[in-house]
Amino acid sequence: MVLLFPLILFLKLNKKKEGDPICDSFYYCQFANRSIMAIADGCNWGEKPKIASVIASDIAVSELSSATIDNIQQAGTALIGAFEKAHEKIVEGKPIDSIWEIGTTTLLAGILFETQVKDNWLFLCLSVGDCKAFHWSAKSGQVIDITCGNRKNLTDPRDPGGRIGPHVAAGLPDWRNLDFYSINCQEGDIIFCVSDGVHDNLDPQELGLLPKQVGMPNIESWKEAEAKHPDETERVKTEQRTTLLKKLLKEALEAKKTRKLTPADVVQSWMKHCSQVTAKSRKFMEDFPEKKLPSDYVEYPGKLDHTTCLAFQVRRPQSLIESQNK
Repeated sequence: MVLLFPLILFLKLNKKKEGDPICDSFYYCQFANRSIMAIADGCNWGEKPKIASVIASDIAVSELSSATIDNIQQAGTALIGAFEKAHEKIVEGKPIDSIWEIGTTTLLAGILFETQVKDNWLFLCLSVGDCKAFHWSAKSGQVIDITCGNRKNLTDPRDPGGRIGPHVAAGLPDWRNLDFYSINCQEGDIIFCVSDGVHDNLDPQELGLLPKQVGMPNIESWKEAEAKHPDETERVKTEQRTTLLKKLLKEALEAKKTRKLTPADVVQSWMKHCSQVTAKSRKFMEDFPEKKLPSDYVEYPGKLDHTTCLAFQVRRPQSLIESQNK
């Protein structure tokens, strides 16, 4: 028994799950008059993309935390510098002949800060890849995809659209879809940023719906929709995502019997949805570990991936509010 116990403990500690290690990462910092966040999703699987993801989100928040940010111009400059620094840190110390051994990652970093207009805040983010940011209005209950259009490839989730880390000639980042996004906010609103493992489970294509079922008559497939009507396909997919997300958040409020949605409600609601949507696929993989999951979204809806949701409320720290009220 003395020898058996350490052996059992060793086996338990070293037992890996399918998909380990988790390649998503995030950081969040709140200051008196602004909040800073970053979320990254390592491309593909394994330790290398995980390391790239952790470095990217860590460096982005560190750089933004030390920057002087009093207006949107300074915020934009700081975000660009943070992305450049994150890439430099990922490839740091690697000779050119072994640079392709380094992992790559998507990255979304943002700054929420008060503007000079009373009771108005601005969320500005920079994104490369396919992480997304959403906004929930406490006043209207509406949901907006802040990063609408950031995934240029509308039907192939394997292509994130861009990434940092060595990916193109000379080990440079893939800046194809690098872009700024912004939205005005009020106190009580909620910003939530997610990896594609989350928002793809709101995509009508991943849910097994055909274009003609969601407002694109006479279109038989999503490939056809993207080829013939790319703008309309983007609009329809965005509308379907935000409508379903609004429904999920409304159900969360009704379950609590309150109008006060919290960041925890957002995260729990979305994670519950992802779990429910992918239940049949996960059951198939558990029952038939030697088989490949059929590529049939009608029979096996949803996307199995690492899932990360970071949600935060638009408000000043409570301690600061209390000190001002004294």
